[in-house]
Amino acid sequence: MSTTDPSSGDSIVVTESTESESSVVQPEPTIKPGDDAPEGTPGTGENVCPHCNGEGRDAEGNDCPVCGGTGKVNTGVGGG
Repeated sequence: MSTTDPSSGDSIVVTESTESESSVVQPEPTIKPGDDAPEGTPGTGENVCPHCNGEGRDAEGNDCPVCGGTGKVNTGVGGG
């Protein structure tokens, strides 16, 4: 199908995609302040949060600001 762009007057072609052609949009991985990289990144792994020692809470009982209350962070492993 073709139509005219109202802002420029140019003729443009509009195509419709079928469900099988549409791409699946992946959500952005959640990165907490203490993470080195998103979960699943090669060369990283789950580790105990160094700020709350894996408790998930700060001294006042609030969610840890580093791990978001999970007690875990994703950090680099190995290396050389």
